[in-house]
Amino acid sequence: MKRAKNFLSKLIYHKFFWQFFLAILMLGTAAFFIRHEHLELLQISNELKGSSPLYITLGIILTL
Repeated sequence: MKRAKNFLSKLIYHKFFWQFFLAILMLGTAAFFIRHEHLELLQISNELKGSSPLYITLGIILTL
């Protein structure tokens, strides 16, 4: 039992493990999003081409 607790405590506090786990999770989420929403992502460029550059710049400034 003590050996199992020692293993779990090392696993929980092991920074590399959690960073690797989070990186894999984020890459999987990004791949899922791009795969299912690729048509909508292509339509965004058409919408941006037809919009006013002043409003796009203003929106970026307000966001920052």
